[in-house]
Amino acid sequence: MLSAPPRAEGIRLPRRAAEDLFALLDNTAVRLGIEPVRQVFVTDHMNAHVAQRPRWGCVGPLQTCLMIGLPLAHSLSPAQFGAVLAHELAHLSAQRLGWGGVGAHLRAWWMRTVDRAADRFPGWKSRSSG
Repeated sequence: MLSAPPRAEGIRLPRRAAEDLFALLDNTAVRLGIEPVRQVFVTDHMNAHVAQRPRWGCVGPLQTCLMIGLPLAHSLSPAQFGAVLAHELAHLSAQRLGWGGVGAHLRAWWMRTVDRAADRFPGWKSRSSG
């Protein structure tokens, strides 16, 4: 039962359309000692988050995407928005210590697998939630 991570959602933001944003992300990545985020997506959520997904579904090098909710971006000052972005990239920094990125990917895969199994076996779900 393979359970690939969800694909990035939203509208992909090209680097040339938001050069200042990508410069901020690049500078923050350098300061945190991580690879820069190459894909940014704009969503309609009041949230921001990073997602890592193996290039070929369930295997391969991890690709990192940043999803930024447009309502969130519009509700924050530039300093607050920068802090939110730094917070999201700090998650990657923490995961990149040793085998942390692979471990985070495996934990997420396991939770998706358990959730899918719980959906297939409703009796198991009710026993484990009590």
